[in-house]
Amino acid sequence: MKIVIRAGGSGTRLWPLSRKKHPKQFLPLLGQHSLLRQKYEEIKPLLGSSRDLFVSIGPGFESTVRKILPRLPKDNIIVEPVSRNTGPAIGLESVLIQKLSKEEDPVIASLTVDDVFTNVEKFRNLLRAAEKFLHEKPFYALAVAAQVEKPDSGLSYIELGKSIGKIYGQSFHLAKRWVEKPKSTMLNRIMRNPKFFAHTGQYIWKSSTILSYFETYQPLMTSRLRRISAAQGTRRFASVLKREYTAMRAASIEEAIAQYVEQMGVVSGNLGWSDTGKWYLIHDLLLQGAQQNATRGKVVTHDTKRSLLFSDSGRLVAGVGLRDMVVVDTKDAVLVVPKQLSAEVKNLVEVLKDRSLERYL
Repeated sequence: MKIVIRAGGSGTRLWPLSRKKHPKQFLPLLGQHSLLRQKYEEIKPLLGSSRDLFVSIGPGFESTVRKILPRLPKDNIIVEPVSRNTGPAIGLESVLIQKLSKEEDPVIASLTVDDVFTNVEKFRNLLRAAEKFLHEKPFYALAVAAQVEKPDSGLSYIELGKSIGKIYGQSFHLAKRWVEKPKSTMLNRIMRNPKFFAHTGQYIWKSSTILSYFETYQPLMTSRLRRISAAQGTRRFASVLKREYTAMRAASIEEAIAQYVEQMGVVSGNLGWSDTGKWYLIHDLLLQGAQQNATRGKVVTHDTKRSLLFSDSGRLVAGVGLRDMVVVDTKDAVLVVPKQLSAEVKNLVEVLKDRSLERYL
């Protein structure tokens, strides 16, 4: 199995800690190691060798990746010249891996860097079962879905359809329907329905299968991917990659491919899954004290509950009488926001752009 860690993106919802030059995937948000290193440790037992691992990033971070993962071969760092969302990114990783792989038709697990699985061994076993399933039924593509305990209107949910197999005790189903960011009434229905799971953004498929889907549903994108693949290993590669990739329209993999696929399967479980894309999720993932506060750095609190206080500046951050708040202190900016509104930080980043305050991004 080839594993891709998709580590692009700027993590704007985690401003002011996550910045353009230091995005969240390279930061130690949850412990001593960066999210990229944590994801590598998570999937390391699944790798036959370092050549089975690929990392997809934006421009300018190659040296950062090499410092974090020094044994990763140079050719296994996939650099998107511009951001075009997960559709083109997954298309690019698929054509490049197919050409680099010694296997004729490898299984590819495309994983996001910022998702956390507290049931790590269960997640690894799920991927092992999925690999075997795809060797037997290569015409399926699999989305990884997880059981969630708390309702979240910002997630995408998948309803499981009919069973399509069982391997190593792991069940596989067809995706009956997808519900993107449901409103409150629908969200309540989803949380009461045991057939609904949260889509984690992870996929696993055969190389030939995902490329056939691109050819069928995204012929223009496929033509550009073919030109990139043809230039791979030549002196023209960098210029062809930049020209062809930049010309692609931005689209998520769900918009570009998944919504059309009739043979979209789901592999799911109670994986202890969470992403790290919002401050309130960081609060839930960090160790908390008796008052359910999560703190990092030099912090003191009094009469404060269910809050996240994060000092990255070296300064003392003190909170008194706070309830369900997020306070993040960096060397040049301070964020203060109610926890339930912390997902709106992304909109604040747009305000900073509009006011010509890009130096804080």
